[in-house]
Amino acid sequence: NRIRESDGGVVPAAGLATSLERRRLRLYLGQIVVDIVALFAASLIGDYLYLGEAFVLKYGFALTLPAQMVLPIFLTIALYNGSYTIDSLTDWRVGAARAVAALAISNALFNFLIFFVRLDVDYSHTTFIIAFIVTAVFMIGSRRAKVGFVRRRLGASPLNVLVIDDGGPPVKLEHGYTINAGQCGLRPALDDPHALDLFARYVRNMDQVIVTCPPERRLDWAAVL
Repeated sequence: NRIRESDGGVVPAAGLATSLERRRLRLYLGQIVVDIVALFAASLIGDYLYLGEAFVLKYGFALTLPAQMVLPIFLTIALYNGSYTIDSLTDWRVGAARAVAALAISNALFNFLIFFVRLDVDYSHTTFIIAFIVTAVFMIGSRRAKVGFVRRRLGASPLNVLVIDDGGPPVKLEHGYTINAGQCGLRPALDDPHALDLFARYVRNMDQVIVTCPPERRLDWAAVL
């Protein structure tokens, strides 16, 4: 539980929380590597199931030519449709759905290019379909399996969220940091460098900051934020 109520003590120089940005980037990169491995492994598995072990051993990595061509298309679509974003970390179903959608679109575009450009690529449509199904299963399974790992790396939430209570409506978050502006000496004063410095130290390493205050102070807080 990361809910904390500050008693107005001195805020640490490094802020209330450590930054989660690098940890998130490592998780994104790790998931990309897993998806690439799944794409190539599924291609070989498809050939093995349909063509046999001897055929796979004879031609080896050359059988993954369709996967090599699909890979850049898949990564482009996956990075665009949010397969590697915070949403994918908070809900594995969202990440899996987006990854499978990117995989389906990239496979369709690959076949579209092969047909219209008439590239001289010799591959089995049956093994291609098998590889697509196996890759999708791997991608869904890897995202389901990493739920516990993500929680160990990032905690209950992948974001550091700070709630500043300045006398407004109560805001309750299940996982976050809560401080009282009056007790901590925080005030929306743009002409006071000490107040700005104190505010900066409290919001350091925060991904989101929520200020709850009366309507007459909203513009002042908005300017400081």
